[in-house]
Amino acid sequence: MGVEDNNFQIEELTSNTSFFEWASKTNTDIIGKLNRLKVYDGISGDGINVVVGVTSDSAGFTPTGVSAGDILVELSGNVSKGMTFNDVSINGTLTYDFSAAFAGVKTVSLGISGHNTGITGGDIVRYEESIGGVTLAKADSATNAEVLGIVLGERGTNEISVATHGFVDLGGFNESNGGLSAGCIHFLDPLNPGRLTKDEPNVIGQVSKPVFLATSSTGGVFYNYRGQLLAGTGGTGDTNADNNAFFLTTAQVPSDILTGFTVGKVIAYDGSSYTLAKANTESSLNSIVGVVTAVPSSSPLTVKIVTSGYVVESPTNSVGPLYVNDNGDLTSTFTGSPVVAVGVSRGSDSAIVINPMLGQISGSSSTTSGVGQQYARNAIPNVGGLTASTGGVSYVNQNLLPNGSMTIWQRGVGVGSAHLGTGPTYFADRWVRLNRTNVDHVGVTGSGTLSIERKEFAITQTEVEGNPLYYTRLNNNIPGNTYDDIIHVEHRIEGADSFRGENMTLGFYAKAANSGQTAEVFIKQNYNGLNTETKTELGAIEFGTSWKKYITVFGVPEMDNTPNANLPHYFATGLDLTKVSGNIDLAQFKLERGISSTPVEPRTIEDEYELCARYYQRSYAPDVATLTNTTINNIPDATSINFVDLPNSNDHTVRFPVRMRGTPEVLEFYSPFSGETGDAYNATAQNDLKDTGGSVGHNLQVRSGSLGSSLSKTNVTKDGFIIETTSGVVDFDKISVHYVADADLNNNIPGMPSQS
Repeated sequence: MGVEDNNFQIEELTSNTSFFEWASKTNTDIIGKLNRLKVYDGISGDGINVVVGVTSDSAGFTPTGVSAGDILVELSGNVSKGMTFNDVSINGTLTYDFSAAFAGVKTVSLGISGHNTGITGGDIVRYEESIGGVTLAKADSATNAEVLGIVLGERGTNEISVATHGFVDLGGFNESNGGLSAGCIHFLDPLNPGRLTKDEPNVIGQVSKPVFLATSSTGGVFYNYRGQLLAGTGGTGDTNADNNAFFLTTAQVPSDILTGFTVGKVIAYDGSSYTLAKANTESSLNSIVGVVTAVPSSSPLTVKIVTSGYVVESPTNSVGPLYVNDNGDLTSTFTGSPVVAVGVSRGSDSAIVINPMLGQISGSSSTTSGVGQQYARNAIPNVGGLTASTGGVSYVNQNLLPNGSMTIWQRGVGVGSAHLGTGPTYFADRWVRLNRTNVDHVGVTGSGTLSIERKEFAITQTEVEGNPLYYTRLNNNIPGNTYDDIIHVEHRIEGADSFRGENMTLGFYAKAANSGQTAEVFIKQNYNGLNTETKTELGAIEFGTSWKKYITVFGVPEMDNTPNANLPHYFATGLDLTKVSGNIDLAQFKLERGISSTPVEPRTIEDEYELCARYYQRSYAPDVATLTNTTINNIPDATSINFVDLPNSNDHTVRFPVRMRGTPEVLEFYSPFSGETGDAYNATAQNDLKDTGGSVGHNLQVRSGSLGSSLSKTNVTKDGFIIETTSGVVDFDKISVHYVADADLNNNIPGMPSQS
């Protein structure tokens, strides 16, 4: 091997190299190697050819076939002297002929005998054991889509050549959608056996099987990719499989039945066959799976059924709760069936939310009462559930009820032991029991007993979502329940115009000690805080004996009256428990916009308290009862209002930590030491103000106690008040006091102070 070989390596000179060796290596190897280096000019015939493009009308130049401005560099198969190219940089546009490149992908083919008559070049085939040969493949099932390869043509008598992979160019293909499209992936056709299609299969039960990359209109590279059986996900079009929809073809349903599955029909599945749902058949109602929303294909017949979620193109123009009739049609007329869907008005457009589970409102498949009938305008609701359209996100709407979890019980009613009073009363904050019992009727005297008690959940319970701390147990004992007795449990929200014309959902958990107990769900729009109100009964529910979630979907009516701006008008939702006998347990209420019950998102105790404190607040800690001694070794704790009575000023300004709804009608003071109403604690004298008479304080000043109130309040607003000590203090005495302020929506509650 000499320097003329491109792989020749010149050995290094060392310190031991002789002058002769140095001169020989320099002249023979180094200089010889350098002399053979050259700049190739592209026209020397040494294996590199450069063609400069010209046009046919360029004077004095012969057309080269290369466009003007382009330079074509060609390498022969044998470059002299074994030249090797490593990195080549090209400044400008590089045009690469993929068809020529892919043409170099070697085709691997098999000779198959015993093939079916009619199989020709370009057909996609699979092996069929029963015939001992091949048959046309088809993407309509996993079995039929087990592709072996593509037919190249006949190889001999009763034998064909089948390429398993590689470059194929037959001059034309049996493609159902026309000629091949260069650069496109082609799939096995689900409709035409042995054919290719540019449209990816997207119907449930079909197989997405890419097999061919076209590089021209006549050829390309065949690859036997792994197929995907479509079983409920994927795609974005009208006929595409989705998490909230599925598709039926004649492969699943006989054609004479499938033709009856038109848009708007409600479909049931009994475990073996699909049929039209019928209101007069209980088994059919219990097996409702969805509503037909589209018939995207007639060949073959394909029907799209949506199981849940929001549909822009509504199959009905009806607004409100939609049921199924005996013909499988959606109807706004109550038929005794579950609520299958809810129509939504969006101006001149309509939409529909499909959710068959809305029919289980009462906890029983046999009843659907508890759904309001009034529907007016509505924004597009948030529909809960994991769907492709939501990106796998479950929406959680805000709970519009402060203390819907019944966590805060500031008034202490029913805490520790059952409250046995029969009059109207608040129990958990924002929750009031209204009742009229023991009232003389015409010739009859009503009688009965009531109780309210806060009960604790076991920390390990899993029946009620959101891990609530407490639930409310009410006990009703009203013999007969046939008179003019009323027992309501309700939650009030400021503003009679709240949610007017909107679609709403109320969800809560309940159970009864005895089966067969029923209650009425209602809403009220109270316009003046008194008796001018609209009450809408949403229907009856029947309680079970174990915890169960009850969902009521309803529309809030528009306004019947103009609210009195000078009075605290309100919106209320609640339960009429008049007909309930024995214990009834209630927990975890959630009122939300829209027509779907979304999961409960628990609030912290602190956040829940702040929402409640707008209406009723105390200086006591939320879990400490009013009248409790909050001093420690006669030293007031941090929850009480603590101040120093200064010379020439016995006034102290108190700011509410949470601004109240209105000026509190009730503002009471309590001693942190004794719990005495209307009194405060003198920490300097270590006694209540009224009990300090005769004691000596700063500069030998003598305190004068009072048998009446030792405190007064002035300048009471929704932001705070001024407290004034009137007796029991001298200069520089340290005073501590608790307060309770009530600005709740107490109107129309007998025995409660009215609010302005």
